[in-house]
Amino acid sequence: RVPSSVYSSLIDAGQIDRAAIDARPSDYAHISDTPWIYRKQFDADEQLLSCDRIDLVFDGLDTITQIWLNDKLIGKTDNMFIAHRFDVTGLLRPRDNRLLVKFNPAGAHAEMLMNRYGRLAELDFGYPARAYVRKAQYQFGWDWCPALPGCGICRPVRLEGITAARIADVHVRTIDCSETFADVAVALELDTRTPAVADAFPLTCTLRLSGHGRDLRQTLTFQAGRERQSTLLRIDNPRLWWPNGCGPAALYELDVRLFSSDRCLDRVRKKCGIRSVHLNRTPDAHGESFALEVNQQPVYVRGANWIPTTLFAGAQTRADYEALLTDAVAANINMLRVWGGGYYENEDFYDLADELGILVWQDFMFACAYYPDRQWFLDAVRTEAAAVIKRLRNHPSVALWCGNNEIDWLHETGRLGKGRKFYG
Repeated sequence: RVPSSVYSSLIDAGQIDRAAIDARPSDYAHISDTPWIYRKQFDADEQLLSCDRIDLVFDGLDTITQIWLNDKLIGKTDNMFIAHRFDVTGLLRPRDNRLLVKFNPAGAHAEMLMNRYGRLAELDFGYPARAYVRKAQYQFGWDWCPALPGCGICRPVRLEGITAARIADVHVRTIDCSETFADVAVALELDTRTPAVADAFPLTCTLRLSGHGRDLRQTLTFQAGRERQSTLLRIDNPRLWWPNGCGPAALYELDVRLFSSDRCLDRVRKKCGIRSVHLNRTPDAHGESFALEVNQQPVYVRGANWIPTTLFAGAQTRADYEALLTDAVAANINMLRVWGGGYYENEDFYDLADELGILVWQDFMFACAYYPDRQWFLDAVRTEAAAVIKRLRNHPSVALWCGNNEIDWLHETGRLGKGRKFYG
């Protein structure tokens, strides 16, 4: 507790607003209960307009939206955790394009679905309707924060011009590794949904893996109708990626370029680490072990739980992540568990974890509730899981995926209700 005299001196000095001290979360409830509209007016240059296809990409929208471009409804979203991509070819003009994103109250949407399909848990863990909406669950209130659901554009927005094809996915995976060699699989997926792609084949992708004195190169050729290819790279005497305290967190760079003849259509660069991770669950006198092994070596895990760094999704910066993760390394932490009541963190978090040697236990975003078993919800979860796994799987720091936070335990203890059915 801070003495009132200190508050008074800060108020007198103009460093604190008295209204902010007296405010309560309920004073701001109307913000979450009100629709909000974001507007943007912009020009489109000739180079963009000349592309075969133009996509409008939102990396994060929180959460229930309708999106218009130049007065045409181009899409709706209902998931905060994934990116959303819309084909806007033919809708853009050189001047005065109008983009409008309307956010509808997530709480009202959740209540509507719960009233339609039923309340799943007998007990009230915060806000029971939250299970029906794919939005950070802490935003509806938790034991460490008030209920401030809010809404907004929480990650970057961009226009992507595509000529013939683009690189849709690059998957880097260590197949086997030791101090003497490593086999690294690289799988590529192209997006060829453009009218001009037929004239571009064959397409070629050049791969270059470099770092620590190595420079490996390969070329893959894509014929019409074939959008996926993979190859295996053998690295002699590799520098392995190790968690904090076990060795250096060595990283390589993978540079992938897509060509049609001599024209470069797209380029993706990623940092990657060579390492193996195994969860040892060998039966023992107590049931079974639960031991993490990295590069065939057992790791004594020293970890902590990671919740969102701010109540306001999207407000954090790379500097915020860097300060906290650097402190974690200084505290000898080698693993952070990304908690299932928050959100899948942005790339800065995982990039820094890669660089600093911090393993990540990644929860899927389900926490302390039963979730719907309805097919429409299962389909949405399947889409979400696939998108998130594809986004995060190249990070050497990501060591373990976990289905939820505390739901199995709450079900077993009867705290979600006395029925036998385990929803979700």
